[in-house]
Amino acid sequence: MNVAPCNNSLNHPQVLLAKLTNKQEYKDSLKVFVDYLINDQQKTPKGLLFLGEWGSLRSAANAALIMLEVNTNLC
Repeated sequence: MNVAPCNNSLNHPQVLLAKLTNKQEYKDSLKVFVDYLINDQQKTPKGLLFLGEWGSLRSAANAALIMLEVNTNLC
């Protein structure tokens, strides 16, 4: 399953699928998403991730939750 890196709304089900099935394809897709956020996502002048002008706190919270889940449960 290939998911565009910037579309984090589809990554929450992938976290659950990775935890339930332990399939490498879900883990790899989440790793691509996290790597994209860390290395390629646009950042503010102070170094914070810039995920969009509208709903930025919601997007940041979703991204942080996914990154936390990937780091603690899937690495």
